[in-house]
Amino acid sequence: MNKCIIIGSGLGGLSCGVILARNGYQVTVLEQGTQPGGCLQCFKRGGAKFETGMHFIGSADEGQTLHYLLHYLGLETIPLTRLDTSEYDVISLAGGQFKLANGHEAFVETLAKDFPHEKDNLHNYFSLIEQISGASSLHSLRHAENNPLLNTEYQIRSIDDIIGTLINDPLLCKVLVGNLPLYAAERGKTPFSTHAFITDFYNQSAFRIAGGSDIITKLLIENIEKQGGRVLTRKKVTKILCDNTKATGVVTADENCYEADLVISAVHPNRLLEMLTDNTLIRPAYRKRILSVPNTVGGFAVYMKFKSQTVPYLNHNFYGYMAIRRGIANIIPPQSGPKVICICTCAHPNNPERIKTTCRNMPNVASF
Repeated sequence: MNKCIIIGSGLGGLSCGVILARNGYQVTVLEQGTQPGGCLQCFKRGGAKFETGMHFIGSADEGQTLHYLLHYLGLETIPLTRLDTSEYDVISLAGGQFKLANGHEAFVETLAKDFPHEKDNLHNYFSLIEQISGASSLHSLRHAENNPLLNTEYQIRSIDDIIGTLINDPLLCKVLVGNLPLYAAERGKTPFSTHAFITDFYNQSAFRIAGGSDIITKLLIENIEKQGGRVLTRKKVTKILCDNTKATGVVTADENCYEADLVISAVHPNRLLEMLTDNTLIRPAYRKRILSVPNTVGGFAVYMKFKSQTVPYLNHNFYGYMAIRRGIANIIPPQSGPKVICICTCAHPNNPERIKTTCRNMPNVASF
């Protein structure tokens, strides 16, 4: 049996571990932290459970992309609660609150109530979203006819460039990308295809994971262990061992050596290069190129627990954009960016309707 070492126990590393374990590999996942899961991790404060990264998922209805993946990875038992189909996302901007609804027709009709003069343009916008998504076999998990225009133009042209040609109303342009914190979009940089894939993914269906996203971590680890694999924490990989042609194992900070026929890195590329400092398999030009790639924009989160029975449960995500000195900030920002508050509530493990962590409107949040 071939041995495989996977560095990093986030969603990518654990999913890869399940796939390889099911295909005959002896899998060992090494995690430098005290708990596995990466952005699937949760923590508790004051009796409340908070998710650190994965607050909701999309396309999980039967026949949709994530539904297939969940079943393939043995995650079909995850308890899901559906977000409000008439407003899975709410964008608070310029004094108004704009709802994004599931489905092409509902999406257009709901926004057209606030922007009636843009109804035809909204249909054109969403038709393009569907065309781009349908042309990607990787996104849809279905055979797609190759379309050079869709596969090149919209991977090169930015979100703001394309939306500006489809929509006339400047405010509507901002509303359509109001959930950009999901994918750290940047003005003039993030391709429209990225926006299309994400919009389609959540518009098909949107759910929360009742009880917290760490349930996914638990089940993935169980599935790896059922196949004879293991997930080890507090095992920081400091060096990847190589011969003249390939990786042969890793060394951890506690000076343990793990031999492997295959080594997979599920961590930051720069971190990977740090573990490959003493070998000649990586050319200097390639190393320099990787190290010169800028990181994506970052942010920080504030977690709040509200007093019991004071704020009703919101069954949608809330994106609130605050005014800055020069007025309302651009939704696709320059490097400085707008001040944005995103509210993602948690579904209680026993009662999805129980109040957990939420907020009703912008004034309630701005005071914190």
